[in-house]
Amino acid sequence: MARIGHIADPHLTEGPRFADTCQVLNWCVERGREEGVGLWLVAGDLSGTTDVPHTATVEERDFLDRWFQAMAETAEVIVLVGNHDAPRDAIGYDRLYGKHEIRVVSEHLATLVQLASGPCLVHGVPYPHRRQLLASVGEATVKHENQNASDVLRQMLRKWVDGTHISPGIPKILLGHLTIRGAMLSGDEIMAGQEVELAPEDLDAFPADYVALGHIHRYQQVARKAWYAGSPTAQSHGETDAKGFLVVDVEAGKDPIVRRVETPARQLVTVDMRWVKVKGKWQWMAPLEDYGYRGKEVRLRVELPEDAMGSCPIETLETQLQEMGVHSVQVERKVIPKTRIRSEAISTANTPQQKLNAWWESLGDRVPKPEERERLLAKLGQAEQAIAEGWGPE
Repeated sequence: MARIGHIADPHLTEGPRFADTCQVLNWCVERGREEGVGLWLVAGDLSGTTDVPHTATVEERDFLDRWFQAMAETAEVIVLVGNHDAPRDAIGYDRLYGKHEIRVVSEHLATLVQLASGPCLVHGVPYPHRRQLLASVGEATVKHENQNASDVLRQMLRKWVDGTHISPGIPKILLGHLTIRGAMLSGDEIMAGQEVELAPEDLDAFPADYVALGHIHRYQQVARKAWYAGSPTAQSHGETDAKGFLVVDVEAGKDPIVRRVETPARQLVTVDMRWVKVKGKWQWMAPLEDYGYRGKEVRLRVELPEDAMGSCPIETLETQLQEMGVHSVQVERKVIPKTRIRSEAISTANTPQQKLNAWWESLGDRVPKPEERERLLAKLGQAEQAIAEGWGPE
């Protein structure tokens, strides 16, 4: 039996979350040591969050060097290249050494790993770039490019199975930075047709005792023996799911025993507030409530009308949040244009008088004086009375 630590998508990025991410990643290594992990599988996307591929900064690369070497103090390490990982960074990590071997998989590779518990066979599949897959078989057309590349990837997996002698007594693991059809993102969105992808049945057909996946940041099981570990920290406020890594016991011919370890990652939360006018007075639609924001990174989204931008006291909300003990506050303003305010207020008004008042409210400083408004409303009332009595122009 092999006990592995399956971790994916650390996306270590120099900036305001760098220290927090480093702290969590170090915690994972220490927890893995306590759990008796004999093999670390790092399933890609080591650094960077926006650019693809991302060339690691000196600070990012220095930490990752130390991180892999800390893993190698007590376990074998296999690092997979993801779509965010620059080739030259992968080459650098491949030159690292520790008490145990550190391998970097930048192309399809089957490798036999000697653990204290016995040998383990790992087949690594780095992120499948469409053009590279199609070029490998001389495919010239770009029509249905995603589907063609997916077929090539399936063929590669079949060739590896057919061409490799696999002892029935050795645990077999498929490690991939892949998109699996139907997998859910952290934001609860379904991925469909965006990338080279495999189906759950492709994984079920592969003779692996465990399939360790990276690329999608949400922890989930996607086939009978296949799991996404999810990311150890949140990369955006849209990732509201708990974060962690997996400790997995893998034995030849048996279902894996998968345990999820949640990390002490800082939570990212969103607070929505609206600045509205009630009976002629601007106020928050609801007071700011403390729902346990202490120590969390808060995105404050404020919706306000265009003509109230100068009067909206957003800084008071920031002060309140700081007093609640938040870690940091990021403010996002959503300004509602005057034309939208006007059309919404007028469309919801029930009578002509209410519609006219709603239109005046949208004019801001250009609203008529009270006596002029009264005169016009009286004229409107007279016109309505005349229409009701059947009077009108010939």
